[in-house]
Amino acid sequence: MRPAIDGRRATRDLARLYGSPPGKYDDALIAANDQGVQVADRHTLKRNGNTGRLPSNWRGRTPMPSSWYAQNVPEIVIYNGVGTAPCPMHADRGRNLTVDVAGTKGVWSCPVCGHGDMVGFAMRHYGIAFVDAVRLLVLGRNA
Repeated sequence: MRPAIDGRRATRDLARLYGSPPGKYDDALIAANDQGVQVADRHTLKRNGNTGRLPSNWRGRTPMPSSWYAQNVPEIVIYNGVGTAPCPMHADRGRNLTVDVAGTKGVWSCPVCGHGDMVGFAMRHYGIAFVDAVRLLVLGRNA
């Protein structure tokens, strides 16, 4: 496979790897003789009548980090845009989880568990996949 040098070829390469081009670039068609990585049948990927694709604006539809962390980490204390709490993902009860609730991504850090954004926290805390974590954030607990 030749390296991608323009957007259309990069989109084609991504489509080869993942089975379909991103929604924004639906005009980047794959030639019939392209040999790509085999992906599972789209019907096996469906869960609850959904294909697992996320809307392109999902990041803007997530809740404010201060309210989401307040609901999901009950012992959080927020002061000057930084929240601290005992990390719910491991047994230590020290206040070693820090969360930036002033930003829009809800960046968190724990010296034992690692760091990430709100989606990564939901993935680790609830043990769910990326798409399910985004659905949980966007749609709430009834997702």
